[in-house]
Amino acid sequence: MGRLAIIAAKGSQPRLLAHAARAAGEIPFIIGLNNQVDADFSDFEYLEIPVGQIGALLDSLAERDIQKICLSGKFVRPSLHTLKPDSHAVKLISKALFSGDDKALKIVRNFFEERGFQMVSETDYLRLDTLSSGEIFGPPLSDGQHKAVATGIDALYQLGALDVGQCIITQKQRVIAIEGAEGTNEMIRRATDYLLISPDVAESQDIAFIKMAKVSQDMMLDPPVFGRETMELLIKAGVSVIGLHAEKCRLSDPRDELITASTAAGITLLATDYSG
Repeated sequence: MGRLAIIAAKGSQPRLLAHAARAAGEIPFIIGLNNQVDADFSDFEYLEIPVGQIGALLDSLAERDIQKICLSGKFVRPSLHTLKPDSHAVKLISKALFSGDDKALKIVRNFFEERGFQMVSETDYLRLDTLSSGEIFGPPLSDGQHKAVATGIDALYQLGALDVGQCIITQKQRVIAIEGAEGTNEMIRRATDYLLISPDVAESQDIAFIKMAKVSQDMMLDPPVFGRETMELLIKAGVSVIGLHAEKCRLSDPRDELITASTAAGITLLATDYSG
């Protein structure tokens, strides 16, 4: 089968994937999305292309006998006025840009599959840790923290049908922020201003961050991912509980390091799941 192309957006994940694919015997071709990609691919065959130039993308794939494509990294939707779409992109953008993330990714997948490419998963090459069902690290949960976790899980379960974000911050039974188009880390920064934290009020510590796959989410295209950068933002925000979807939320940093960091910060890290 032909070569693998990695279409890379933001974050360190695409570079981790590229190295894993190389170790598996691939000679990956990296296509960085302009104003999205921020990792260094100087040691790989690399081409950077504006988001709206689908024709140039297809030409570059054909020139290198690419048959497999993997999407990697956090894609931040650009403003319409910054796009200069070619004829291929106009139809694709009109379908995908105003859809939820999961539906948009399925539209992109169908676009490439209709042209003979095989879409592959990061997990074909990259083995990332998860938390196992029932795992919990750190202080036992208070009654208020249990309520914050339950509120977050219930909200994400209901929002999944609307193809709304993968994570939420709750304070006891109050929803503080839901992930939107800005992504996880920007949601945390936004939420920080709305948390009511006081050293004299024990209940003000009942703050949970929950990240889970949507109920019908395509895990090949857009699995939930959690790493040290996000944890540092949560520590700074004053979150006391981090709940990650058991077996599904992938850890982009070593599992033991994340457990150690959360424990040192006095945060309870636990695996969550839907009960409905």
